[in-house]
Amino acid sequence: MSEHRGIYWSDEAGRLQNYTVATKANGHAVVKIELVIADPFRLGMLLQELQTIKQQQGRPDISSEPVPRPRRSRHQLSSAGGQLLLSPPRKGHRDE
Repeated sequence: MSEHRGIYWSDEAGRLQNYTVATKANGHAVVKIELVIADPFRLGMLLQELQTIKQQQGRPDISSEPVPRPRRSRHQLSSAGGQLLLSPPRKGHRDE
């Protein structure tokens, strides 16, 4: 069963300053929310709530997962006149 999370504040405790959304190449969306908190006590409570959520989830952010990159070959790939040319490796160089 999935958990539902919520963060709540009153207008006296904090004000929404801004929010942005960015979509990553892997299809995940990242929402950034900026709050202005004037009361240090309320700020501490909010930070504790966020820390508790992070600990309960028990996994790193999905946005921090590395995106696999294709491995490069030392062979040079080029296109000339509509033909695909593959140059052989130079002497003394090995392909890893």
